[in-house]
Amino acid sequence: MKNRLSNDQLKIVMNQLYSYLIKQGANQETAKDIVQEAVCKLLLHLESIDTDKYKSWLFKVAINLYYDHCRKKKKSQYVVVEDYLITNERLIEEIMNEGNPLYIN
Repeated sequence: MKNRLSNDQLKIVMNQLYSYLIKQGANQETAKDIVQEAVCKLLLHLESIDTDKYKSWLFKVAINLYYDHCRKKKKSQYVVVEDYLITNERLIEEIMNEGNPLYIN
């Protein structure tokens, strides 16, 4: 028996997935991108997925894509923090060279 998935069923699952990603902390654009990518993967592998299990498969793929996005975002934040520390280190050196005491509360 061939796997069948109607457009209406897919739209319902896509909306559920979008809402779930928003609840998990994704912004709207990220959630839309992840849903689109997950559905593309679903359509590529539709023949090998049971009709009864496509929803859970789609959610699992989307969740993994969201985790990947979070990991990439976290790595990029470290670069920003390092730049911030270098800037503050220069500021501290300038203050110390001027002879002004540095007070920390």
